[in-house]
Amino acid sequence: MLNYVPLFCRLFIGIVFALSAASKIREFEEFVRATRSLLEAALPRLRLGRRGLRAVASTVLAAETAICPFVVVSPWWPLGLAASSLLLTLFTAAIAFALRRGVRAPCRCFGGSATPLGKRHLFRNAALLTATVAGLALPYEPESDPAGLAVVIMAAAVAAMVTSRLDDIVGLFATPTTR
Repeated sequence: MLNYVPLFCRLFIGIVFALSAASKIREFEEFVRATRSLLEAALPRLRLGRRGLRAVASTVLAAETAICPFVVVSPWWPLGLAASSLLLTLFTAAIAFALRRGVRAPCRCFGGSATPLGKRHLFRNAALLTATVAGLALPYEPESDPAGLAVVIMAAAVAAMVTSRLDDIVGLFATPTTR
């Protein structure tokens, strides 16, 4: 059973990055604006023009897109998990800097959510980082049981969907604010 955990981690991270990249493609201009807010919070002295911001946003998008197949189907998947861990660490640091400076920009990690950055985004990233570490640390031997593989694939897909829609799920159960 433990042998399925590294595969789950790889698939989970790959699907999360695929969903994230797809949402950024759909809402690219929103993502560029969110990138500006995060960069200004993390590196207040850095001044990038429109081109520079688009280049940073495009680089993030390219990295997320490259990680997906690298983690899931590449024989060098440990390198893919290490790269995803590095990218997640950078994202987490940017969110932490933004929160520390009081920036309440919307999190555009998975598209058009208007939910401002908050501690839940740090916890989400901590869970994703935990998955990358577990995927790297646990021994992996390929499984050939079709039923077990199907369960792992479905579990990773469901976990990735919940992760990508976390803001919406929390919003469903949040207490409405009075005006």
